[in-house]
Amino acid sequence: MEPSESGNREDVTVSDQPLVSIILPTFNRANVVGRSIQSVLSQTYRHFELIIVDDGSNDTTPDVVGSFDDGRIRYIRLAQNQGSSAARNHGLDAATGDIITFQDSDDRWLDGKLTADVAALTAAGGRVGVCVCSHRHIKGGKTRTVSRPPGEVSGDEIIRRLLMGDAYSTQTLAVRKTAMDSIDGFDVTLPRRQDWELCLRLAQKWSFVFVSDVQVIIEHSSDSLTSDPWTFIEATGKIRARHPHLFEKHRPGYSIQLYNAGKYLALAGHGKDGLDYATRALGVDPLNWRAYVLIPAILTRSVPLLRRFRA
Repeated sequence: MEPSESGNREDVTVSDQPLVSIILPTFNRANVVGRSIQSVLSQTYRHFELIIVDDGSNDTTPDVVGSFDDGRIRYIRLAQNQGSSAARNHGLDAATGDIITFQDSDDRWLDGKLTADVAALTAAGGRVGVCVCSHRHIKGGKTRTVSRPPGEVSGDEIIRRLLMGDAYSTQTLAVRKTAMDSIDGFDVTLPRRQDWELCLRLAQKWSFVFVSDVQVIIEHSSDSLTSDPWTFIEATGKIRARHPHLFEKHRPGYSIQLYNAGKYLALAGHGKDGLDYATRALGVDPLNWRAYVLIPAILTRSVPLLRRFRA
């Protein structure tokens, strides 16, 4: 069944500024999605379309969306739940903007996010396809700021950083439509790490530019990496199978990915499996000092101390 769409696209104000398409997937988040929508509508940059993709919600999400009277909102309702990646891809198919951005139903943008995104991409050269802003994590009452030094970074350096443990959440991305069209959207076969893999593909064709100011507030409700490390491992395996040349070219980064798998397994209580991945990490890169820390931590049952290591 085809998704249904509502919204008056003719209400979007004509402007010589780039039109920004904002894709917001949601599923049964009626209690928080209104706040996310409001953070978009409060942007100082006004020339945008907000494409809300309801991924088969059975709560009051339609009523929450309908309570906003703004012609820039387009509401696409999927008949069945398909997952966040498929929902984002439906949004990409509907997007008409020059720049594509993403919002999540439980996170917030600061008012200047789109202004900063558009300014950075406009000032950058045509080889720059992606803008990444700084953000703030809130989890369990604790706040952590991830600040990005401003400036342009080559695609090859982005790939190296990603494999060494960096990650760029979809909420922090602004992507030129031409750059997004050059790849195939989000990989719906991945159980997680879809944004990480998307950035790997973008970085093979485009440079990135970073904005140092915090523009996104990301709220976490649980630590899914340590509660279900196997989906991380499954996703990483599929990503390596899709991009084997990147993992071979950046072997220290490949080793870090194996270390991370071992760490998450150990934190979840799977010490034997964690030890196996730590050993494999050293086989790929004998200079990976993190793996040398992980192995005795597992053997002495002091793994919880490793939470301080983010890589």
